[in-house]
Amino acid sequence: MASVMRQLMDLQAKISKIEDSNEFLPKILQAIQNQRWFFFKNNNKIIFDRDTALVWANLDYFPYLRDGRHYYFPEDSYDEVKNLITTTNSQNFGGFSDWKIPNPYELWRMIEDKSFPFKQGNYWNIKGYSAWCVDYNGGFAGKDLYSGGATSYIDNYAVYVLPCSHSFVPKNYFGSPFEVFNIFLENNLVPKFSDAEINDLYEKILLICDTEELKKSPIKYFDAVLSVTDILLYILQDYETAHADKIAECLTIAHNLNANHVDNPNLTEEENKLLAERQKFLAERLELGIDEPKRRILLAKEEAENFFARLDKINGEENPIRSFTELQAEPRADFELLVENLARIVLNSQRKVDFFVEYKDFISEIVKTNGEWSNDYKSFKTSLREE
Repeated sequence: MASVMRQLMDLQAKISKIEDSNEFLPKILQAIQNQRWFFFKNNNKIIFDRDTALVWANLDYFPYLRDGRHYYFPEDSYDEVKNLITTTNSQNFGGFSDWKIPNPYELWRMIEDKSFPFKQGNYWNIKGYSAWCVDYNGGFAGKDLYSGGATSYIDNYAVYVLPCSHSFVPKNYFGSPFEVFNIFLENNLVPKFSDAEINDLYEKILLICDTEELKKSPIKYFDAVLSVTDILLYILQDYETAHADKIAECLTIAHNLNANHVDNPNLTEEENKLLAERQKFLAERLELGIDEPKRRILLAKEEAENFFARLDKINGEENPIRSFTELQAEPRADFELLVENLARIVLNSQRKVDFFVEYKDFISEIVKTNGEWSNDYKSFKTSLREE
């Protein structure tokens, strides 16, 4: 599912070297960096901690209170808590079956900065309660959040229960925004960002990623085409803005090659053809072509827009079913192939600019030499002919 997204991410990484770019990936990564805790639109029973990659039960849905009103007793080595965790795993709560009671360090790291969404009450209390169950010294105990520190005030208290899952914790986790982004993508999670614009952007990305869904629905397919063409156009625009001075300098060098060749009446047909072909040869290889990628991307976007225009037209028909059937049956290119091709067009454009910038002096000398040679040859065959 994430392969299309990775193509766009790779493209972004290759094209945009500017960390504060307005492009989609830096925006999302910055939003992840700015937010520690994540609820999910498509899984309301869990909450994710960016710092540790631990998943915690959402206390709005989890029975942290016994019978909805009381604490869990410490008698019989917290048998009620053990049964609760066993039941939670057997019921696959939130889609997980590895729920466990946190150790004191996991609980304390979660609540220490008091940013946990269910932090409520004095000190480090959660939901207004201070004693929470921890896995300590081979058994269960209570950690009183009245006192700071992971292992302070641990005893056989009556407790409340908040389990966690390690399902998403990868090896050597550093908590980088990119790691978190991959966790979300690979597990089909739709996080709730505090920024509404980022929420909209992320849902567009999910649509692009879900290629199986795109195969089933032409509407989703062309919606995704519109989204991915917009993203690619943004990438191009950002690149051109960031390299505007270099591109302008390169365009100045290549300007003479773009002029149409004009036959010289004093030259033979074969000579004029030779000069025209020389100019065409250089122009094709030294043309920056920064407008061509836009044109091709816009053609794909226009095709998607035409689809929706046809859809609107069908909606106005008296008997639209036949037209819908025909529209549904029309062949469409594999979406991943489409994205790969458009991304390749953008990359090739970027490579041309990079090549031009790196070898600017050499290319400038080629253009100059070609112009001088052509002018000298024309002079040799005209004004210097008698000499």
